[in-house]
Amino acid sequence: MPEKLTDKQARVFDFIKHIIYKKGYAPTIREIGAAFNLKSTSTVQSYIDILERKGYIRRSAEKKKTYELVEGNSDRMIRLPIVEYIDDEHTAEVGRYAMPADYVPEGAYVAHVGVGAPELDIRVGDILIIDPKAPLNPGETIAVRDNGAITAREFISETEQRAMGKVIGLCRWY
Repeated sequence: MPEKLTDKQARVFDFIKHIIYKKGYAPTIREIGAAFNLKSTSTVQSYIDILERKGYIRRSAEKKKTYELVEGNSDRMIRLPIVEYIDDEHTAEVGRYAMPADYVPEGAYVAHVGVGAPELDIRVGDILIIDPKAPLNPGETIAVRDNGAITAREFISETEQRAMGKVIGLCRWY
């Protein structure tokens, strides 16, 4: 169990979690400083160092100047692959998107909508959470490759060739 945080440390930690949930990556030192009206980046760095020492965050192995939430701490996070369309038969991973692990099954990934589906209230720029292993049933929403973009539509039959998987969630930022 991680060491208890002071009120100010807990507020900084909650802010970091909020930004990770919202943006998919941790805030910068300057963003944290602005949120708490802290002028000195060394003060912000000291909070980050304390959170790391107490076991709430850790330095990212992938990027030297960033950090991530420690699994098993508050909310367990996983980093889903972000997939982009290349052509009718290929997609590529272009990054990672942090999400609470309780919301997604193993093997799920995310994709940005390139062509909206107004009949399903899915808009360009939305982020689809896709489970490629889920069984597809008529009437459910699926992600598909469509003329150079990823979109969603209602699943009709097993003969669907462009299905990427079942849409199990959607993220939209306002």
